[in-house]
Amino acid sequence: MFSVVLICINMHQLCRSVKSFLCRHFSNLFYGEYDPETGRFEYANAGHLYPFLLREDGSVEQLVHSNMVLGVLPKVKYEVQTAVLQPGDKLVLYTDGITEAEDFHEGQYGEERLKQVLIQCRTLTAQQAVDAVMEEVSLFIHNAVPREDSEMQLV
Repeated sequence: MFSVVLICINMHQLCRSVKSFLCRHFSNLFYGEYDPETGRFEYANAGHLYPFLLREDGSVEQLVHSNMVLGVLPKVKYEVQTAVLQPGDKLVLYTDGITEAEDFHEGQYGEERLKQVLIQCRTLTAQQAVDAVMEEVSLFIHNAVPREDSEMQLV
């Protein structure tokens, strides 16, 4: 594992810089910038799973736009998308270790199951909601050791 600090002016420059750094390696990336005064959230998704927006009113949306993963082609332009967040809305980022957690009888945990748990957790703090999801996934796989990293951020 390693860390890299990149100083970039905007999201396009960030994606180009990371892509150059990775050379012949592939990686996904989700990057966003939030303006709390306007609620405007600009983001670029380079092959990451589609994040959820957990709205204050209980509805859930997915940010279903993605670009190619980083490192595949040298001159890819990464499109920036925009969403408007209202007070109380939460952004949910997660890895495939959560949605692909597998129970041999029921298959994968999946995005729909994750969405339903997020709706139930909408009044909890970010940490409480993450803990509740991780507990649900653990119960789903009968407390077995996950085959992949399971990470979630809720902001």
